[in-house]
Amino acid sequence: MFRLLDIEFYKLRNSKYFWILLILFMIFLISVPISVNLFFETIRSNKMTREGRTLVNYVSFFYTEDLWHNLTYIYKLGTILLAFITMISITNEYNYKTIKQNIIDGLSKKEFLLSKIYMIIVLSLFVTFLVGIIGVVTGFLYSQTSDLSLIFENIKYLGFYFIYVLTFLLFSFFIANLIKKSGVSIAIMIFYIIMIEPIIVAISTYGLKIEWLSSFYPINGINNLISNPFSRHFFKDLNRFTLTPFFVSIFYIILYIYLTYKILKNRDL
Repeated sequence: MFRLLDIEFYKLRNSKYFWILLILFMIFLISVPISVNLFFETIRSNKMTREGRTLVNYVSFFYTEDLWHNLTYIYKLGTILLAFITMISITNEYNYKTIKQNIIDGLSKKEFLLSKIYMIIVLSLFVTFLVGIIGVVTGFLYSQTSDLSLIFENIKYLGFYFIYVLTFLLFSFFIANLIKKSGVSIAIMIFYIIMIEPIIVAISTYGLKIEWLSSFYPINGINNLISNPFSRHFFKDLNRFTLTPFFVSIFYIILYIYLTYKILKNRDL
C-alpha cells in the first residue's frame, strides 16, 4: 500500500495543476466561514433593515447544532476541484504513456488501479480532516460557546462528507478512465451533473411519478447524504436522515471501482 502511495504522490508533487487546484480548494474552505460571518455582520449593522437582522437571527449559520451540516453542505460545491485533480491525474497517465511505462516496469494493472484508489482515499481523508479543523475553529470563533460537546454536536456530517467526497472522486475517476482525455472527461462530467441527471430526475419524478427513484441516481443519490440544511427554515422541511443515501453511496463506490478495473483489464495499453 505505502509503496503504491509513494509512487502516486511522487508523480503528483511535481505537478503544477495538483498544487494549484489543491490551494484553490483550501482557499475555498477557509473563505466560506469568514465570508458568511462578514455577510451576517453586515446585515446586523445599522445599515440594514430590521427585517434583515431578524432573518439572520432566525437562520444562523453558526448555531452549534447546525454548524457541521451547514459547512459540509456548502463544502460539497468545492469537491469539483478535487475531481479535476483526480481526472487530470489519470488522463495524464494515458497522454504521457506513463501507465504503459509503469506496466512495463513491473506494476500490474491491479496495482496501478490500487495506487489511484489509495490516492483518492488519502485525498478524501485529508480534505475531511481540513474541514474538521475548520469546523472546530469556526465553532470556537463564531458560535459563541467554548463547550466542546456543543461544538462537536452533529459531527456525524463530517463522516457523511468523507463518503460524499470519496464517491464523487471515484465517479470522476471512472469517467476519466473511460474517456482518457482530460478536457472531454471534465466537460462530460459537468454536462452530466448540471444537465443530464437533472433532466432524468425531473422526468422520473414529475413525468413518470416515480419520485423515490431519484434517490438512486449517481449524483442525486449521494447529494442526499448532506441535504439542504436551510430548507427546514423556509419550507419547514425536517430533513430526516435515512440510511438510503449511505447504502447508495457504498453501492456506487463498489460499482465505480469494479467498472474501472474491467476497463483497465480489457484495455490494450
